[in-house]
Amino acid sequence: MRFIFTAIIYLSAASYIIPQIDTNFISKDFIDQLLEDSSIEEEDSELYDLIEYYYNNPVNINSADYNSLSAVPFLNEVTAEAIINYRNQNQKFFSVSELKLIEEIDNQLFQKIRLFVSVKKREIMVKEQPKSFYSEIDLEIRNRVISNLQNAKGYIDKNYSGNKLKSYNRLKAGYKNYKAGILIEKDAGEMSYTDYVSAHISIENFSIFRKIILGDYLVEFGQGLAMWSPYSFSKGSDAVGTINKRNRGIIQYTSADENNFLRGAAVKFEFENLTLTTFLSKNEVDANIDPVSNVITSLPVTGYHRTINEINNKNRLTLNTFGASADFHPLQNISLSLLTIQNNFSSEFPDDSPFDLSGNEFRQYSFAYTFFIDKVSLTGETSFNSVSVANLHNLKLFINDNLTFVTSVRNYPRNFFTVFANGFGESNNTQNEFGFYSGLQLKINPLRINIYYDHFKFPFASYLNPLPASGNEFMTNIEYKLNRDIFFTFRYQNETKEISYVTASEELITKRLTNKYRIEMKNRAANNLFLKTRIEYHTFELDELNNFEDGFLIYQDIKTIPFDNLSAYFRFVIFNTQSYNTRIYEFENDLYGMMSNTALFGEGYRWYLLIKYKVFNMLTFSIKYSETIKPAEESFGSGNSEKFTDHDNYLNLQFDLKF
Repeated sequence: MRFIFTAIIYLSAASYIIPQIDTNFISKDFIDQLLEDSSIEEEDSELYDLIEYYYNNPVNINSADYNSLSAVPFLNEVTAEAIINYRNQNQKFFSVSELKLIEEIDNQLFQKIRLFVSVKKREIMVKEQPKSFYSEIDLEIRNRVISNLQNAKGYIDKNYSGNKLKSYNRLKAGYKNYKAGILIEKDAGEMSYTDYVSAHISIENFSIFRKIILGDYLVEFGQGLAMWSPYSFSKGSDAVGTINKRNRGIIQYTSADENNFLRGAAVKFEFENLTLTTFLSKNEVDANIDPVSNVITSLPVTGYHRTINEINNKNRLTLNTFGASADFHPLQNISLSLLTIQNNFSSEFPDDSPFDLSGNEFRQYSFAYTFFIDKVSLTGETSFNSVSVANLHNLKLFINDNLTFVTSVRNYPRNFFTVFANGFGESNNTQNEFGFYSGLQLKINPLRINIYYDHFKFPFASYLNPLPASGNEFMTNIEYKLNRDIFFTFRYQNETKEISYVTASEELITKRLTNKYRIEMKNRAANNLFLKTRIEYHTFELDELNNFEDGFLIYQDIKTIPFDNLSAYFRFVIFNTQSYNTRIYEFENDLYGMMSNTALFGEGYRWYLLIKYKVFNMLTFSIKYSETIKPAEESFGSGNSEKFTDHDNYLNLQFDLKF
């Protein structure tokens, strides 16, 4: 143990060697921070696909409108307008680096967005050479295999029908405005290697159609009260940037999440200032259905089909969805939108619960707006589900170049039942919640300060709490830039929340108090050698039960690029918490397209090594080995997932071919 702490101190001290910075590594580090703030504990999250979407489809700054630019991660209303103004004054951009000439875009912001924007070569060439058919084709192939090296109880007792391998195979192809994709996935424990298949074909700018999608797709509208994808950014270190959503309309879908997408056809028309979109879907989803009454008892969302029960529940329910939207843009920075949706299930939800859907037919009507005038941004949505009305409204003030303030109010009634909603809030179902959020971002070189306060309440009893409840959350995140290569971060987060707690004799509502402290240093120790040291401390307290717990985590990251085509990532983690109540999440570098935000609790340590090797600038081979060790424990997990060992290790392999 003494050696480990000595190594951490040594590596941190070595950070004061100052060679030239690798901007591509820095850009990816900003992306990791954005994903870490917004993710939950998942083996692989489709939130990564949102980032990968912009990475593979960078926005053309010579033709993008205000809405497209402001939807780019890290850009806001002011910078989007500044890009358009610069373009209008200078006719066009000749390179992405020209963005640094815009006053509102400093070098740090440029490093964040440079991977998501582009300039088309044919727009800046005096005379474009004719291209061959093959040069117009884009092809991406991704093959991934993941294996837990320990045998879980489900395999030992033969409760799982398949082997331990998780496989993922994806193909994306494009030719000019035509794109297609297919994904085939098998989860660990499943029998069939084609247990889940997703595919799509999309066409852009074809005749009167702006976009056509056949197959699997997503629809994003307004602020997510009526229709949104299953993933979005949430509260995090950026107190003002993620509060209001920027929808992408209809998006082709080839992701591993087996729920909450549409399967059918979607069409988008564009007529000057008016955009019309219509979509039709018929999809089969997993469900538990009572064999006697034929009512839906639950909708599993794991996508697992390993055991007999899971296999029997596969695709038992049919969901038909029809919708249409109209977007009117009288000015480039003003948008007014209307949406109507109808969802029909092949079976009914029971009417014996006040907390969930009832019946089998659901309609939704929604109005959304976006205004940005003179550094004042207004966004919001009002949605009606034929029973009640939900509202979310945001105000953002760009007071000056260094100070931004945002405030937001949300009101989701108890009987606001929806199928595809994903609005901002404390709960994840856009229901039975009233909240008021305020955030502030202040830049005082070399400091960047983000602060938010969110007060929320659940006015009625819910499935989790038998009585109305309330709470509040406060966060401050301070970044200090010592020089261009060394960054310090301090974060404090406090949450007070009323929760239901069961004792030996009664069930009561008590206040849960949590405090989270984080100190982090990121630095560059040598040419192409990057280090990150983090110390995190959590406390957990139940106010009326005199129950106090705490825990800490320390880790050291080493990232290096010894050669242009080889990169390596190593992390060593020490953790010690009293229980799951004080768990600490640690977001990890992973294979392309994957996110892991593992919750560590108890006492032990974890380490991983990730290596990425690029061959001929077309093929990338990635391998990751990870291991968690708890010397005082005899097993990991529970139920069929229980492993009778004091360590848990995984081996991940992936090939990415792109040309």
